[in-house]
Amino acid sequence: SFSSNTSLSFLTCFNITDVVQTSLRQDQIYIAVYMTWLYLVFMYILPFTLLAIFNILIYMEIRKATKKRTRLTRSQRKEMGLAMMLFCVVAIFFICHILALVVNILEHFGQMFHSLTQTNNLLITFNSSINFVIYCIFGDKFKRMFTSILCSLIGREDAHKHLDLIRYQSHHLQDHHQV
Repeated sequence: SFSSNTSLSFLTCFNITDVVQTSLRQDQIYIAVYMTWLYLVFMYILPFTLLAIFNILIYMEIRKATKKRTRLTRSQRKEMGLAMMLFCVVAIFFICHILALVVNILEHFGQMFHSLTQTNNLLITFNSSINFVIYCIFGDKFKRMFTSILCSLIGREDAHKHLDLIRYQSHHLQDHHQV
């Protein structure tokens, strides 16, 4: 008797929900104005265009600086490295988000491809996580901070020795002058 009551209470705890389109989602004017034109302009065309323009400008500056690399100061070379990191982040963003644009355009024309949508979702997720790897590749300070935090989390006693590497150069020099 106890096991049958437990089984019944266990089965009644679940709620099955169906997702259905509302009347607004089926309204053709709403779909045309919001889902197609506003979404297309503000989620894709405008951001992609601005990112493309700014990335082209960054790329041109990187090329100019590369030609003059021997005359660059250390801080200017650091800036070029950061610009290159930004360029990579934005380029990967484009690659990972372009499929979302294609999926939305196809949906506007009544075409739905489940595998394309799933691939789109995978690329968006990939884009969210790849930035960490890019920061590790290009950012020495990021790597040092990450290493220090990781060392302190796993309980390494020498983690505090790496903290002076995290500070900005000017703070580091000031600390040594005050001693």
